[in-house]
Amino acid sequence: MELIPSQMAALCVFVGLTDQLRVPPADGLAEQIRAASCDHGIKRWRLYLTQEQMESVAYGLWLHRMTGRLLVSPACC
Repeated sequence: MELIPSQMAALCVFVGLTDQLRVPPADGLAEQIRAASCDHGIKRWRLYLTQEQMESVAYGLWLHRMTGRLLVSPACC
């Protein structure tokens, strides 16, 4: 999966709020985010995810969009 920097920042917020969420991120997603590599040529983050983690990413990005982007990304990425 490839993500633009703003999507990666939103995922950092999502995994940073794990303890506060009713539906937490999928197992192993935080580790995959920390292990992601950035291709600076195309300005994309590359992640290698399971199907469950991809669904969790979709939920996290949806949640970020629904909250109006009010949350600030912690320095996890």
